[in-house]
Amino acid sequence: MTRDGVPTGRVRRSFMITPIFDDHKLDKATRCPADVIILDLEDGVHESRKVEARQRIVDLLGGMDWRGKDVVVRVNPMSGSYAEEDILAVAPALPDALLLAKLDSVDEVLRADALIGSVAPAGVRMWGLIESAVGIVNIEAIAFASPRLEALVLGPGDLAADLKLNTRRYTMAGADGQREEILYFQSRLVAACRAAGLSPITGIPTVTRDDEAAFSEATYLFKLGFDTVAAFTPRTIEQVHRAYLPTSADETWAREVLRVEAEKAEKAVSFGVLDGAMVDGPFYRGARNLLQRLEDAERTDKLDAAERDRSGVRS
Repeated sequence: MTRDGVPTGRVRRSFMITPIFDDHKLDKATRCPADVIILDLEDGVHESRKVEARQRIVDLLGGMDWRGKDVVVRVNPMSGSYAEEDILAVAPALPDALLLAKLDSVDEVLRADALIGSVAPAGVRMWGLIESAVGIVNIEAIAFASPRLEALVLGPGDLAADLKLNTRRYTMAGADGQREEILYFQSRLVAACRAAGLSPITGIPTVTRDDEAAFSEATYLFKLGFDTVAAFTPRTIEQVHRAYLPTSADETWAREVLRVEAEKAEKAVSFGVLDGAMVDGPFYRGARNLLQRLEDAERTDKLDAAERDRSGVRS
């Protein structure tokens, strides 16, 4: 993660959307271990309170101790009548990013980029929320549309409805958290992000009280290649973070793969054999990625502990 363009040393594993008019929930959000807090100007705010909500977010960005977390503001869709005022009001308060809701086109990215650039520095990034069939069709072009764009977020509930899937079935995960109806769209977003150097992010729908179901779903989503997964309540954050970590068996395998790589490098041979299977360049790269994930999580947990000590927050 970065703040004003400077790396913070943290990794994003989880995000949580927080109501902006509930002081108790805002305080809990600053104290919970979520890596990213999203303040909402879109679905969570009635039309009659949009102006009030903008000022509220400006005040929160300037006056609240977020304890090292990234703070992202979800603005209204660029296709509607509120987004321009959202951006012009909030971007100067320097959130880490603005999340563009219901993002469908390159033109929307470019218009948002120009608005942000008129009132804020390059350190204020953009995230795009892909929630429609049109957004999926345009996703590769969207991913490459702007250097300010940092992440794409799949909105699985709205997307499922737009695709006319059985949304009741969609809220009930199959084995190991899989929802095969949207696997193609999940993988397409991940591929577009990786090609463009963006971070792929997604949500878990409806899992709030079943810890093992949350863990199963998050594990599946991380396996698909997502960097960050939603935690809709504080109690699910622990499960998302647990799912982010490689298993002990995976860690052992990765260290053995790198041992084989080192041995083969000494002999100027590109591949080796581990447990009866060939391992070569892609396996070495994958092993390093897996161990990097473990290192990133450990470093972030240490930084979080230091923030709690600084703020006097109990674990």
